[in-house]
Amino acid sequence: MTVRDGNLVVPGRYNSWSVFSHEMAAKRLDEDAFSGHKTGIPKRGRGVCSFFEIHDSGPRFSDVMLVYGNQMFDARIDLSNGRYRLKWGSDFARTLNRVKPRGYQPYHPTRNPDECVMLYFHRGPSRYGLRFKLSFDPIKPALLKKIEDEAASVAAQCHA
Repeated sequence: MTVRDGNLVVPGRYNSWSVFSHEMAAKRLDEDAFSGHKTGIPKRGRGVCSFFEIHDSGPRFSDVMLVYGNQMFDARIDLSNGRYRLKWGSDFARTLNRVKPRGYQPYHPTRNPDECVMLYFHRGPSRYGLRFKLSFDPIKPALLKKIEDEAASVAAQCHA
């Protein structure tokens, strides 16, 4: 459990999300992320909503920036039908489709069920640095070490 600026974040697994700390989370990408230009943000617990600084009154920042490499993409945190969603434009959707493995289909019956594309978020002020990984389990200790090492690089981009 970490607290920053009065915001309590409880690390753990929340549906297709893993929250590691106040500054680091990961999302197992599903078809909605690739074709729908959005992903859901679970409300339960104090994990993902707290990571995105969503409080009872709504998100601290509705408009956010996604940073991937040297590119910045506008995104928005919206509430619709009682669910929060992170939504982005077609520019980031094209980037998502370029980084996914050729032929990857999240729900294809012949795909290895443990294989997934993970999107790692490193939080900065109203922006989120991103990294992608083809992964088999987002919380294995060896992968966590790799994520932490890469997070330093992403953090430098976020705070630049």
